[in-house]
Amino acid sequence: MSLTSDLKSFLTLNGELFRFTLRFFRHGLNPPFEFSEFLKQCYVVGYKSLPLIGLTAFIMGLVLTMQLRPSMADYGVETQLP
Repeated sequence: MSLTSDLKSFLTLNGELFRFTLRFFRHGLNPPFEFSEFLKQCYVVGYKSLPLIGLTAFIMGLVLTMQLRPSMADYGVETQLP
């Protein structure tokens, strides 16, 4: 591919992205706003993802504990691990 072709595709992609962004904000900020539906969707998404986030937090805590154990044993604070 030539340099002009690459430049043209780059500018075309950025132009389309800019137009999409403008269209999003133009239509997203026009009344009527449905705040109650927005809050309902936020609640549903948050409620449905709570088990996944809890499981991920538990696994991350377990991994961090396993990784910190050797360095904490060097300093004698191994008893501070849960």
